[in-house]
Amino acid sequence: MLTGRLFKLSRPTVAVYVDDEKRQISRIPPGSVIRIVAEGSSDLLVAVLLDGTTVEVFSEDVRACGSEVLRSVNGVAKPPHSTSTSMLSAKAG
Repeated sequence: MLTGRLFKLSRPTVAVYVDDEKRQISRIPPGSVIRIVAEGSSDLLVAVLLDGTTVEVFSEDVRACGSEVLRSVNGVAKPPHSTSTSMLSAKAG
């Protein structure tokens, strides 16, 4: 399961989001770091947090062009699958 894990994307990736009750498509640029926050609206998609906004991306794209990012707590590296701390910050607005 990918939920809670961070990935840095190596190439542009398609993102799907809802704007004015319509699905829209955008691209996430290479070098972006995303956090998987939930399974998406279908088996093919996962919900990710990007710059404080939740969008959906294809799970296969995350696997194919994402490198898992190690997290650290108080300077100590944690395994990528560790969920002992939350790196999410609430964004107002």
